[in-house]
Amino acid sequence: MTVRISPSFECAALLKLGYACNNHCSFCHVGRGRGDKPALATREILHRMELAVRKGCDGVVFSGGEPAIRDDLEMLVHAASEMDLIPGIVTNARMFSYVKLAERLVEKGLDYALVSLHSAVPEEHDGLVDVHGAFEQTLAGTRNLHDTGIGWLVVNTVITSVNVKRLSGIVELVASMPRAGLKLSLMEPKGFALENLAELMPDPKETASEVLAAVALADRLGVQVGYDGFPACIPGAFDLLDQNLESHSIRFMMETFEQELQAVDRGARFYAPGKCYDCAWKERCPGLYEGYRGTIWESALRPLRGAGPNSIALWPGRELGCEHADSIEVKLPNNSFRVPMCSMDFDEDLLNEVVKSGQVYFMQDPGCDRIDDALVQLEETGGSPGLSFRVSESKPFDLEKTWLKQLVANIRGKVLDIGAGFPCYMEQVRNSVERHDMEYWAVDPGDDAVSDPVDLPRGARYLKTRFEEADLPGRYFDAVLALRCLDHMQDPLGALIMISRLIKPGGLLVISEDSPFMVITENMPPEGKRFEHYHNLSITEILPITTLLGFELKEKREPGPGSSPSFTLVFGKTRS
Repeated sequence: MTVRISPSFECAALLKLGYACNNHCSFCHVGRGRGDKPALATREILHRMELAVRKGCDGVVFSGGEPAIRDDLEMLVHAASEMDLIPGIVTNARMFSYVKLAERLVEKGLDYALVSLHSAVPEEHDGLVDVHGAFEQTLAGTRNLHDTGIGWLVVNTVITSVNVKRLSGIVELVASMPRAGLKLSLMEPKGFALENLAELMPDPKETASEVLAAVALADRLGVQVGYDGFPACIPGAFDLLDQNLESHSIRFMMETFEQELQAVDRGARFYAPGKCYDCAWKERCPGLYEGYRGTIWESALRPLRGAGPNSIALWPGRELGCEHADSIEVKLPNNSFRVPMCSMDFDEDLLNEVVKSGQVYFMQDPGCDRIDDALVQLEETGGSPGLSFRVSESKPFDLEKTWLKQLVANIRGKVLDIGAGFPCYMEQVRNSVERHDMEYWAVDPGDDAVSDPVDLPRGARYLKTRFEEADLPGRYFDAVLALRCLDHMQDPLGALIMISRLIKPGGLLVISEDSPFMVITENMPPEGKRFEHYHNLSITEILPITTLLGFELKEKREPGPGSSPSFTLVFGKTRS
């Protein structure tokens, strides 16, 4: 399940026909360098279309400047169709405010339009393109293209400091055209945009927040949405939302002054030393636009972590340069031992916070596959507070399992279980399915405790795949269980957006994750245990996102002494 706005062609060439334009955008990346270059003659454009055919293309996209101001555009669209090339256009759509032009071009085969519309506020758009009345013409042209039945229509909004706080208006405007999609593009600092960077550069933190709010609104209004120009860490949900020329099936492009078709690229980008080179997403991330080097955007970059631990593992004799660290005494029934309170994965402040909160456990069997079966709670003795513990009678996960069983037993309707990682409630699921009270779907990549279909109830739907790649019906589920799975995903923000698209209005979402906790073992854990956690999400990180996506918190269970280290959040979906 992905968000991609795709035209009918599978491989298109984008041809620049000339750089003349009836707008004068303050962020135009063409700038002053190419404005005096002559437009291509019709014969040369036809030759370039033939080059596209020889490259195996089945589509051609005309760009500029503004291609719609050319007198030969209708002939070029017709010629493309005759050459079995599906024609498209990148345009400000002002010329299409003449409805007859829109009708004639669509009749001749025009199938794809990427329309530049930068604000739903007329004065704001007109100011950005420096033409009074441009907004009304662009909006009229966009509606004309939509109403004539063009195959794919995408509104492209370039994000600047001027419009970043009003992206919701663009979403609402696009929602009034049911077959139109939306692409939110970070301004590329080149040409006029580089000259006006100090004035037009948006704040990265504000941009991330506004883009995600716009995505959430688009989901509620049924608008297909994506973004372009961003690095993977800003604003997030990169795999789900990133759009570019290639995701629009445009594989080649050609400037007027070039003689051969070139493979498309993501523009001049860079990776920041000390941040990007340690990022787990570096191979997938296109980097940050070169023009933002040395700006607040470079400062805002942050490395996304690879898989790591979610618990503080301590054992005797661990050598981590901890000679001067405090130690913890653990008293077992038959012996006692001490461990250094030091970790290379977590800082000292967190260690002290975990000890103070009582989230300290002893692992009886380090080789056990399920940590909840191997842990027992440690409780403080009368010695130095926080530094001496003994094994308690408490089984920390029992309360959580009992509560989950009761919760699942009361759920009715269509249920999606992501990760399917808590077999403790499978008896309740089986009973509900047999009574026809529940339609149960499980998504699991195949390496968890209940991933074997024989463990699932008869009639359950089992998808052996990563949730991010699962093909699931939208607005279908009455409840989604996301129990200890978001931390295992490289992009939990994207996963939450996907979840919000799957749940019916009024549906239930249950999220459970582990808070940081300490696990003490008497012996070093066996080698080869793989790290599976890309994040250690907290309640304070999850709540703002779920609120943005239209969820209302109904119940919150936090870890505490005598309980498991997990927190659980129960939400209701309040908006469609």
